[in-house]
Amino acid sequence: MIAPVLNWFLALAFLAGAALNATGLLGRRECFRRRGFPDRARHLVAALELVSAALLVIPATRVLGALLGGCLAAGALDTVVDDREWGHALAVLAAIALIVITIGND
Repeated sequence: MIAPVLNWFLALAFLAGAALNATGLLGRRECFRRRGFPDRARHLVAALELVSAALLVIPATRVLGALLGGCLAAGALDTVVDDREWGHALAVLAAIALIVITIGND
């Protein structure tokens, strides 16, 4: 019973990330620039987050969505650890934990 709730929560988290990255709100534009990424990288990440969110809500593609989200989260974790942004690292680790639970419950 809890697994579907976690799947939807994870999908909403990726949807929110996609919206923030696509719009550049909450300093997302500056975060990408500060790390040396071109602006189009932010849009690519947003598109991939959107795809991950969509795949997560379809039972037949849930694992694929979780795997894509896991790749995105691994990249984010590498970036925030490299920048020593430990608060952000905890949030990414929580997302990775949800991804593992999602894959394990499917």
